[in-house]
Formats: sequence, structure tokens, C-alpha cells
Amino acid sequence: MKRKTDIINRFFRGSVFLKLLSVSAFIALLDLVFKSAVDTEPDENFPREMPHTGGRIKIFKKHNPGFAMGFLREFPEAVKLIHAFMCAAIMGRLQFMSKLKGRRIEKAGLAVALGGALSNLSDRLFRGYVVDYICINKGFLKKLVVNIGDIAIVAGGVTAAVGSLLSDLVKK
Repeated sequence: MKRKTDIINRFFRGSVFLKLLSVSAFIALLDLVFKSAVDTEPDENFPREMPHTGGRIKIFKKHNPGFAMGFLREFPEAVKLIHAFMCAAIMGRLQFMSKLKGRRIEKAGLAVALGGALSNLSDRLFRGYVVDYICINKGFLKKLVVNIGDIAIVAGGVTAAVGSLLSDLVKK
């Protein structure tokens, strides 16, 4: 048994890229589990308040064949292709960044964004739509129904951008 553990430890010790992909995979799988739970429930169970949130968060069951806010929903095949290309671009950037010293904030942001993007791509490829289920019942957010993948894409993108800016400021 020790031999298998040594192989796994050596495998992950040297590969920043695999560690970052593990973060992405965790986020994607977490979101896919929630999407599956929501999508298998009967429609009459939605919308409903999320327990212990005082009505601030509601759970919906929305199927979105397009991008955010239904953009390009009339062209689901184009949406799949664009989404796949963006996932490949993020993964390529993450692979490139994993070989550089430092820039941990940017790398972490890219890994988080990739996790969200892979979850949504999986939905598009296997369901034909993305399952959205979270609504924050406050201000302009009341109009948005998102999922963990969407939140990861935005949070990861912002984090990667801030990390890149901080890295550029440190160089100067």
C-alpha cells in the first residue's frame, strides 16, 4: 500500500497543473451534484426558499440553453462550440501559468473559473442546457438565477484579473 501512496505523492508533488486541475474538478463535480439534485425534482417543488436563509436565497429550476440571461439561446450549437473553446483557452492559460513561479492568485482564479466553466460545458453537452438554481432575493440580483459554476466563473475571473494586476504592479 505504501508504494501506491508514494506514486500518488510524487505524481502530485511535481505538478502544479494537476493540483490546479483538482481544484477545478472539485468545483465542477460539486456543481454537477447540485444541478442533478435540482433537475430530478418535480417542477412543482420550485421556486422555494432555501432553509435557514430567511428568504434571502431561493431555489429555482431553470433550464438555460444560452449564455447568461439567455443570450444566444436560439443558437445552442454555437453556444456549445464557443463554450468549449473558452474552456480550452482557460485550460491552456492555466497550463502555461502553472510553469511560472509565483502568480498564485492568478493561478487560483483560473482554476476556480475553469471548474465553473467545465460544469456548465458538461451540462450543455449532456443535457443541452445549463441548470440554474440559485437566486439571491435582493436588489437587481432578484432577476438572476445562477448556479455554483456561474459564481465560480465570475469569482475566478475577478480573482485571476486582480492577481494579474497585482503581479504586474509588483514587477514595476
